[in-house]
Amino acid sequence: MQLTAKGKFIDTADICGLFTQGEKYADRIHVLVDTVNNDVNVSDCTFVMRTVASDGSMTETLLQKQIQETQLSLLWDIPETVTAVPGPLQLELVGSRESVNIIKYKMPPIYIKEAVMGAGLPVPDVIDEKLARMNELMEEMTEISAGLSGTTVQEVIDARTSSLSGTEFSSLSQRLTVDFNACITQGELENACANTLDQAHDTGVGRFWRDENGVAHGEIFGDYANNIASAAGSSASGYNTQATGSYASTDGAHTQAGGGCARATGSVTKATGDCSYAGGSGTVASADFAWVGGYKATAASVCQHVFGCNNIVDDAGEYILIIGNDETMGQNDPTNGLTLDWDGNLWVAGDVTGTDAGGNPVSLIGIKNELTAARTVDGVTYSDLETSLRVQFDTKASHDELAAFQGSVNAEITALESALSTALIKRDRLNGSEGADLNTAIVTGMYRYTGAPMNHPITSDTTEYGILTVMALDAYIVQTAYANCSATGFASKGGVFVRTSADSGVTWSAWMQQAMTAAAAVTEV
Repeated sequence: MQLTAKGKFIDTADICGLFTQGEKYADRIHVLVDTVNNDVNVSDCTFVMRTVASDGSMTETLLQKQIQETQLSLLWDIPETVTAVPGPLQLELVGSRESVNIIKYKMPPIYIKEAVMGAGLPVPDVIDEKLARMNELMEEMTEISAGLSGTTVQEVIDARTSSLSGTEFSSLSQRLTVDFNACITQGELENACANTLDQAHDTGVGRFWRDENGVAHGEIFGDYANNIASAAGSSASGYNTQATGSYASTDGAHTQAGGGCARATGSVTKATGDCSYAGGSGTVASADFAWVGGYKATAASVCQHVFGCNNIVDDAGEYILIIGNDETMGQNDPTNGLTLDWDGNLWVAGDVTGTDAGGNPVSLIGIKNELTAARTVDGVTYSDLETSLRVQFDTKASHDELAAFQGSVNAEITALESALSTALIKRDRLNGSEGADLNTAIVTGMYRYTGAPMNHPITSDTTEYGILTVMALDAYIVQTAYANCSATGFASKGGVFVRTSADSGVTWSAWMQQAMTAAAAVTEV
């Protein structure tokens, strides 16, 4: 068997259950260590294997040393002093030079299995006494057999007579059978076997745990003084563990399994729910079918699975899976890094990253930020993407329509101004008293009108007169009236009015009065 040191640590898993109580030089262990540890040469050291048994007794065994290039091979022959006491055995490899300890190697403890020491043999006064008597009978038979050749037939006949009862039998074998049955009955043999079995259970490896009345319940291993297995079918192993639930089991140190069929392992763990499990250190599974592992984690709801460190306890049954992520190992308040509820909703404290079809990383938070940006229009963030897209579409459509209309108007105005400047023609007077109608003025030119013709700008005045300019481009016509009225004067009723037609004068818009920058009387031309 070979063990290899990694730095100053030697793993003893391979020899944990190798030794049995009372063995002497039954095993030889080769331990390999580096000749140089952290720049310190230990090749000239003397190495001793130091062991401490469960009763506190200590043994030191000098190891044979052989140098192999960069390693030392240390040979440990296991003496009977190492295996004398069953139970946990602490190990430490010490290298010293001139009575000074230079290096110590840490080694996990191993376990010395308890040997069958004979404590369970039948009591002498029940079986041994009867067997002794049987031996005497066999000796008598041997003596008789040896003397047959020189004895008479009468001596053989005499041997058929029982020395116990004086009864004469027809054959020697019949006499011996009856005498044997007289020595030990079936009941005595069964009682002796039962006593032997009970003693074996109370002294061997794996013993019954008995209550104050001596009634056996579960089975205990290892720490027979402190382990408790008080329920039917329960078992407790390790150090100071308690299996108090039916068919519950414990191991490790200071663990408790109180639920039926529950299991607690590790250190200072509790599994109190039926069919629950608690592992790690300082963990609690307090609900039925709950599972917990890690450090200071708690599963407090039915079928809940918790691992990690110091999670937020959920005793309301909201989550089926919890991961605690307290990096301070219980120094700060409990925190969760991930939860999964019964509806399948997953929550994580940080980001979630995957890859796209091209193998590029895709961040969930990055996607969220992109969606938030997509929901924001002109500095306003909308609740959903559909609304923001509708607003963006409507805004763009309005802008496009306005720009198109503005461009069309500008083109029309430019064409009208060009036509007016190059082809303005003075037209005949439009006289209202003669039935003139401004709707008929659809040819580019300048008109004078009097007597308030039909469809003139100031409908409340019957004497209105003024100048009308017309600019026509295809079906689009613009009329501008510089109007005045003699009844009330320019200041109150005069002004500049504009209207348009998009269908060659069939229909017209309403007259719109324009602002004036200077008052000027309009006179007949």
